[in-house]
Amino acid sequence: MDTVRLFANWAWDNHPSPDVAPEICLPIFGGTTTSLASVPGLLIVMSVPCFLQLLSKAAGMLMILGACLNKAPIVFNLMKSKSAEGMSRVAIYLDLIVNANCAMYGMLEGHPFTAYGENFALYLQTIMIVVLIWNYGGNSKDSSSSLSTSILEKLFVVLVGSAQWILALWKLPSDWNYMLMSSLFPIILYARGLQIMETYRIKHTGANSIVTIGMSLLGVAIRILTTIGEIGFDFPALSIYSLSLSLNVSLCVQYFVYKENTQRFLQAQQQKKEKKE
Repeated sequence: MDTVRLFANWAWDNHPSPDVAPEICLPIFGGTTTSLASVPGLLIVMSVPCFLQLLSKAAGMLMILGACLNKAPIVFNLMKSKSAEGMSRVAIYLDLIVNANCAMYGMLEGHPFTAYGENFALYLQTIMIVVLIWNYGGNSKDSSSSLSTSILEKLFVVLVGSAQWILALWKLPSDWNYMLMSSLFPIILYARGLQIMETYRIKHTGANSIVTIGMSLLGVAIRILTTIGEIGFDFPALSIYSLSLSLNVSLCVQYFVYKENTQRFLQAQQQKKEKKE
């Protein structure tokens, strides 16, 4: 019984609609069961709002699990090619800001973890990508040199990242939480725009992966639906997700446009690696 109560509170508590609550969605709490229809045996038919909320929770959990592997193909490509050509350092840095702000906004607004948890997973993976880019060189003009990223630049990124979390979690007034999302409009446009322009300039997608791009595209689309289902029409969150959706579509189109060029680039990098070995 305790396990069922925990599950019910996890799935239906804090929903914006009063029709979706643990005592309504499950009859074991002794409250009203008007939204349930008991049938012979142990089968319980949930109301549509309760069932949709349960689906939203399940989708949120799947998104978090999927996000844990979202950037793995990029990490693999970087380690395999030992080159960061085609990767925009600035775009990756801005991705850190975007993922951190989305995660902090969900925390500060008291949203369920299933509504923003994937941002933590993406944030940690992006940090890994930054480290690899620093190691292999993030400048296409000198992609083989780890010295292409200066110590000053690395220190600046670490300090800004640390200050971002400290200021948002301990100094930002609660009435200004929406600024965490609103401030992302120019950042997302600039970051994704840099990556789109870099791809257009070199005419291949480098270490970028269609698996990551596709997962991001699908994930944002699902997140829009689950945000509406779990939180309601949160305008700051939904506007950012909608913008990200449109830009991910552009990145996906570029992958297929430059697919043959990318294959030739990766083959050339592999041949260079084999010669060195």
